[in-house]
Amino acid sequence: MGIVESVYPKEVVVTTRTGRLHEITECIAEICKVLLGTTTKRM
Repeated sequence: MGIVESVYPKEVVVTTRTGRLHEITECIAEICKVLLGTTTKRM
């Protein structure tokens, strides 16, 4: 997990290790949806 620790904040890594990876994935997916939505509206 060395690479992951250098890329993501420590609290994210700790949360992932406690088995809450799914929640983080959902959160990232939501952020992506928002970013894609705003980009599409601008075009």
